[in-house]
Amino acid sequence: MTEQHWSVKQLIRSIVLSKTYQMSSQPADAAAEEADPENILLHRANIRRLEGEAIRDAFTFLLRSRGYAIRTFASAREFLDAYRDDWQGWLFSDVQMPVMTGVELVRELRGRNTLLSIVLMTAHENVASLRESLSEPLVVLEKPFSAGELRGVLVGDRGER
Repeated sequence: MTEQHWSVKQLIRSIVLSKTYQMSSQPADAAAEEADPENILLHRANIRRLEGEAIRDAFTFLLRSRGYAIRTFASAREFLDAYRDDWQGWLFSDVQMPVMTGVELVRELRGRNTLLSIVLMTAHENVASLRESLSEPLVVLEKPFSAGELRGVLVGDRGER
């Protein structure tokens, strides 16, 4: 921790990005899962959802570590208040956000004829109906997604634009 100047945020990032933390918490032992489906005996790690801010921070750390210039915003409204029509690059947004959803953000930006390539991330939506509701091609990443899937979007190997 002293290498990171006592930064708790850096410590959390190190833990979350570690191989041990990222190991699957899906049942590997069918017999144990059958004997203890509720995991009372703790034969596997319990699945825990991360809060949006932690996901955003890990996402930012991953992309910055790969050399991408990143700006983050706490909300769609904060992003729109800062947004300039000449911005180019990628916009990654969750579908479910308070106040303004990712779908509403996409519609607002398309109304402004944005130059940004937009990627919506979701763990809850039906991807086909999400694409259909926005009536134009759209890149959607279903959570959880791997660094490889993210890389595929960034280099143009996956999804529609």
